[in-house]
Amino acid sequence: MRKAGQLLLLVALAGCTSCCGGSPQGPTPLPPRVSGHVYQFVSVEGEPMLSNVLITIEQPDGSRSTTRTNAAGFYTVAAVPGRIAITARKLGYESNRSEFELADDTVLNFSLRRNPPDLQPGLSGRLP
Repeated sequence: MRKAGQLLLLVALAGCTSCCGGSPQGPTPLPPRVSGHVYQFVSVEGEPMLSNVLITIEQPDGSRSTTRTNAAGFYTVAAVPGRIAITARKLGYESNRSEFELADDTVLNFSLRRNPPDLQPGLSGRLP
């Protein structure tokens, strides 16, 4: 009977250390996310949201990831902690870029200005 009790104790101890690694473990941390809205710059009235804006993040390791704003002008993308650069681009608008140190989830909103008519693709800015 004594051997059975020792064996049971040994199995219980082995099970405890194998599942816990000898120390408590928490959930795997998620990478920080950058999210926000992209607005059309308007000087007098409210700023309407812009959909289908290309958002590009240059990661600290040199890699890039992209996403687009949804119909409500909202975007969200995961990024690696460290110094990042993020750019918002849309055809017919001036691009906007921001560089900063990313450590935690961050909200970053952009405001894009329309290009002048003479810089619009397919538009000459001249009357016929």
